[in-house]
Amino acid sequence: MPYTITNAPRVDKLFGKIKRKDKETYREILRKLDKIAENPYHFGKPMRSGYKGVWEVHIKNNVLYYRINEIKKSVEVVAYLDHDLM
Repeated sequence: MPYTITNAPRVDKLFGKIKRKDKETYREILRKLDKIAENPYHFGKPMRSGYKGVWEVHIKNNVLYYRINEIKKSVEVVAYLDHDLM
């Protein structure tokens, strides 16, 4: 059973801008989210130290950060940032 994907409000706003300006990147994000929904542990990498519980996956020159909630079987996208900012 796939996980449900939810986005933080600021991520929804950012994805809306990307959808309008760069459709190719938006499609790549959707493809990656589909893969994460199937198995979030396989496609991401767990972060360490102060970011424990957050996973990351690279998409082009950016990084998508997400949390996995096993009880609700959901994945929450918490940020989508330029690789150099993190």
